[in-house]
Amino acid sequence: MTFTPVLAIGLFSQSIFVGGNIAISAIFAPIIRQEYVPERVQAKQFVKLYTDASKLMASSALASAICYAYEAF
Repeated sequence: MTFTPVLAIGLFSQSIFVGGNIAISAIFAPIIRQEYVPERVQAKQFVKLYTDASKLMASSALASAICYAYEAF
């Protein structure tokens, strides 16, 4: 198997996607849901997290899918 630039980009994009999912589900979501955090702050943090992550996750997932499809065909 040759290691092409397209495959490298696909793997890098996938690592960003997986790492982001782990960070959100294992770190940020439990912190936001703590009882001592006011609901107003929880809502503000969730909106910020959703806004930032939706851009990064969508683009990295799309780049990864395109690269893997290119390598597969």
